[in-house]
Amino acid sequence: MTRDLGEPIPDRPLPAGFETRPATPENGLRILRAYDEAMRDSREYGGMPDEALAIMLERQQAMLPHWVVAWH
Repeated sequence: MTRDLGEPIPDRPLPAGFETRPATPENGLRILRAYDEAMRDSREYGGMPDEALAIMLERQQAMLPHWVVAWH
C-alpha cells in the first residue's frame, strides 16, 4: 500500500467509545499485554510471560514517547 505524502491526510473520527492517548511508562506493560493477547492467534507466536514483557518494555523506553494507542 502506498500513499502520496503530498496529499493532505483526511480527518477521520474514531468510532464512538474510542480515544487515542500517548503511551506512558505507567501503561506500557498493559499495552504490551494487549499486544501479547492479540498475537496469540498467530501460529508463529508462542506468547510471552509478564517477565519477558517487562524486559521488552524496558528496552522500548526510548520509543515509548512515539507510541500512540487507541483505547476503548
